[in-house]
Amino acid sequence: MLRSDFLTYVQARPQLLKRLRMLYLKKREMAGHVFMIKSQLAALKRIEVLFYRIAGRLLVQHDPHPDFRSYREGVKRLIACETTPLRKNLDLVKRRPIKELSIGSKHPPLPSWFGISFRPVPPKERGALPSGSVQVEAVYLNTPAKAAGMRVGDIVVAVNHKQLREPHEIRERVMLSPAKKPTPMLVIRGKKLLRLAVPLRLQTTPPAMKLPPLLGKVVPSLGTGRLLASMKTAPPYRTKGTFLLFFWATWCGPCKAALPTMKKWKASYGKLGLKIITISNEKPDVIKKWLARANNASRMPFINIYDLKRVSLFREFRIQGTPTFVLIHNGKVRYVHVGFRKLHKMEKAIGKAMAK
Repeated sequence: MLRSDFLTYVQARPQLLKRLRMLYLKKREMAGHVFMIKSQLAALKRIEVLFYRIAGRLLVQHDPHPDFRSYREGVKRLIACETTPLRKNLDLVKRRPIKELSIGSKHPPLPSWFGISFRPVPPKERGALPSGSVQVEAVYLNTPAKAAGMRVGDIVVAVNHKQLREPHEIRERVMLSPAKKPTPMLVIRGKKLLRLAVPLRLQTTPPAMKLPPLLGKVVPSLGTGRLLASMKTAPPYRTKGTFLLFFWATWCGPCKAALPTMKKWKASYGKLGLKIITISNEKPDVIKKWLARANNASRMPFINIYDLKRVSLFREFRIQGTPTFVLIHNGKVRYVHVGFRKLHKMEKAIGKAMAK
């Protein structure tokens, strides 16, 4: 229908025209109400922000708790920044050419660098430790952390004689610490309190984050990994014998596709002493529910455990994806296979290890 035909059709029907006018007016009225509501919400948000600023200033200026000292200094800088007047004649500011702004080796683009990956210590595990405490999950090669003797599992509680009070605060502390000059860190290792002096590095290029090689090395301890099976102690895969670690997840389809082959390995090599241990970093309830469903337990007649620390054991074994097989013979890693394809290579490695 053309526009002229539509207008003729509407004009010939006054009731329809009246109805269209009412709809248009209501829509315009509703749009006005929506705009007013949004404007009121914006004003309330602005008032809320102002109240928070006032309360924050009063708190950090009048609360004597030592934790607020650093925040007081921050508030002073913030107030000074807010009250700084803008230049009236911005065109008079001297513009530096692009060549002068280039960054050379004398002015590295990256701040001080440490060389670890970490996770915040959860409140349930933290206890009386500072709220910003972090646990080391990996120590990379050729880094200040490696040179200072930092280890996986260490808990860093203080940097530069100051406790870590905020999540991920360690990053800011490290980046602002001077390079090459030893930076004191307070570390908890097991039940011992250690003081490490870490000479941080100033990188001019992004560092190569390399982990120590796994093949041929003594395997990490299971530590506090808890068992879903009836075993009361951790599997002794650090001692003599042959063990196959299977890192998996309940949501991993390729992991489940590898289970029939693993059952054949148990039937063939179990008599010769092979023990298969499955490890997941999911929550225990998730694993238990999956094993209790249908015949899943019969599909996994192995030693089924979970990593109590959720990610630490996966990190220590360099697990990048599931499924991953790690063959251990006499306490050392002999072979690593990722994925469920070409499992004949994994079986060949198992036979070679069992023949020794």
